[in-house]
Amino acid sequence: MVKAYLSLVILQKILKDTRNLHLAMEGVIKDGTSAAEGVSKTDMMKRKLAFKAKKKKLKNVNHFVSRDRLCIRNMPAKFGESELKKLMAKYGHVRQVKIMRDIQHAKQ
Repeated sequence: MVKAYLSLVILQKILKDTRNLHLAMEGVIKDGTSAAEGVSKTDMMKRKLAFKAKKKKLKNVNHFVSRDRLCIRNMPAKFGESELKKLMAKYGHVRQVKIMRDIQHAKQ
């Protein structure tokens, strides 16, 4: 009974969550979990910094997590928009693809 009540409370919070904050944890890999096995220390550090930045940004009530947009990090430099659209089309309708590259850091 208590478990069902807790599930209902969580479901109600998600339904009221107009900023989609419940999606902020999607794809997060924590140290010491089976998902973290084989992930380099450098990559884990990048992931932690990205999560920290996201968490800081979401403290502002004007920011939200989009239900429709997908952010992919650390893509190969030669991977283009057409390849990404083709790959993602396997999972559903893709309306737009835009790759934003950090040109300053890519040259280093």
